[in-house]
Amino acid sequence: GNFIVTGHTSSYGSGNSDFYVLKIDSIANVLWQKAYGGQNSEITSDAQPTSDSGFIIVGSSRSFGSGEDDVLLIKVDKQGNDAWSKTFGDLDGDYGISVLETKDGGFAIAAHKTDADTASIYLIKTDAGGNLLWTKTYEGSKMVYSFAQSEDDGFVICGTVQPGIFDNTI
Repeated sequence: GNFIVTGHTSSYGSGNSDFYVLKIDSIANVLWQKAYGGQNSEITSDAQPTSDSGFIIVGSSRSFGSGEDDVLLIKVDKQGNDAWSKTFGDLDGDYGISVLETKDGGFAIAAHKTDADTASIYLIKTDAGGNLLWTKTYEGSKMVYSFAQSEDDGFVICGTVQPGIFDNTI
């Protein structure tokens, strides 16, 4: 009967913009609220409950990582306390869009990878501790909006492709 609400805030927290997460009950009473971030900007895109009663949160960060924007993945316990956080990406812009806990107990992230010319779909797979197992980039003018794990342990991706660009790589 409880809900998790995500967004970002510049009202309080560490930097210009931070992940903002609320847990509310069925009549919208706030059970807890937390901000997560660094000195620069973090923007959240998705949060999902995990099998241990905690939550996994994804978005992008300018405070942490190796590039301009990097995918930021944060695992919190049922009270919103930070268990761990990880960043993924390179010098290009990398933006976490959707996250899910996979059947093997790890996590999968659907993200955008952008450079000066195009946006690509960027899939990331981690173990239960957020450690990188693999990545896959589907290059070209493609954007992901959501995804799900399929019965055969693969992934189904929902997104867009620039007209005339579709090349059957997804």
